[in-house]
Amino acid sequence: MKPTLFAGVALSAMLTFCSLAYGDILIGIGAPFSGDYSAFGTQILKGAEAAAAKINAAGGINGEKDSVHSG
Repeated sequence: MKPTLFAGVALSAMLTFCSLAYGDILIGIGAPFSGDYSAFGTQILKGAEAAAAKINAAGGINGEKDSVHSG
């Protein structure tokens, strides 16, 4: 009985606090930033940053902002 009660309490707590975990949406860019093809990687990064800025200006994705990270 006790393991069932504990599981029920844990499940209800998880479902209650699950919707409170809002944050930025992180978008990772995997592109060449060194070597012969670094110019392409820079263009990819700038394009992703421009797209993220456009999305954020329109209100984000479901009200959450996105940010671009590389490396």
